[in-house]
Amino acid sequence: MAWAGSAAVIFGSLLPWVNGPSGGHFADGQVVTLVCGLIMAAIAFRFPRGWAAIVALLVALVAAAASVYETAHISSIRGLSIGFGLALTDAAVICCIAATVVALAERGSGVTNGTPPHPRS
Repeated sequence: MAWAGSAAVIFGSLLPWVNGPSGGHFADGQVVTLVCGLIMAAIAFRFPRGWAAIVALLVALVAAAASVYETAHISSIRGLSIGFGLALTDAAVICCIAATVVALAERGSGVTNGTPPHPRS
């Protein structure tokens, strides 16, 4: 799930975030979410440890802050609407946050691959 979420953040960051009278436009937060998506993908692929999930969660929260800010900002400007890239990034960031929270909960409870630890171990 973390791979899919980070890939969607990257893809959404490359698509137009603003629809206006003159076509699709790009927003400032796209660079932030693109970098965050690349960091989350690297963490999901290379570092499957507990500390990496905490770092991934913090990076996902930074991406969420940029994405939500841009959503609110674009929505407040008359004549502009949210583009597909921003909507995809909003959904993908939520997916990344959920994936890291689940990973942290599984590591903390000792559950791996959906199987609880044996009671005698």
